[in-house]
Amino acid sequence: MLKRFLIWRVGWKWYAAALFLFPAIALAAILLNSIISRQPIDFQDVYARDIFGEAGNLSVFILPFFLLDFIANGEEMGWRGYVLPRLQAKHSALVSSLIVGVIWGVWHLPKFLAPGDDRSPVWFIVEITLRAILYTWLYNNTRGSLLLVAIFHASGNTAGVFLPVFHPGADTLQILLLAAVAAFIVVVAGADRLSRTQPKQMQ
Repeated sequence: MLKRFLIWRVGWKWYAAALFLFPAIALAAILLNSIISRQPIDFQDVYARDIFGEAGNLSVFILPFFLLDFIANGEEMGWRGYVLPRLQAKHSALVSSLIVGVIWGVWHLPKFLAPGDDRSPVWFIVEITLRAILYTWLYNNTRGSLLLVAIFHASGNTAGVFLPVFHPGADTLQILLLAAVAAFIVVVAGADRLSRTQPKQMQ
């Protein structure tokens, strides 16, 4: 499993997808919400303020947060390193993604017991499941690179902390955009492998 963190020769476009796809979806949702609601975007009203405080320039914390999340978050060894390959040995990439997504979402449910998180657990599981499709697409197309999906994970978490994605309307739009991107991937790449060029990763 750990050797999959050494799979790095995958082409620049996959690094671009890992680094920028989730932030791009989040920014699109924020901009659309601003247009629809006719409200200005407040890039200071973000979750990062709860972590780093009200004072100071948040931009200086973005790269350290990303790097710390990339290094310290071991989730991908479980979801894409262990669970996904075994599911793909029996199911299509799409079905495997949906199963991983539901398990992954339920695994996060205890966070909703903490005060201050008023998001719907159901919508959260829907969002995580849609994200799981994108993770499988990236994983299979990079020959099972845990390095790339770990970058993908850190990028998504960083975007969620430093962008105002939890405003009313923006979070719903983000889920809708994730659904559109996931549907596009399934149509273009195919449900069986979520890739036109690479096999399912099953080991």
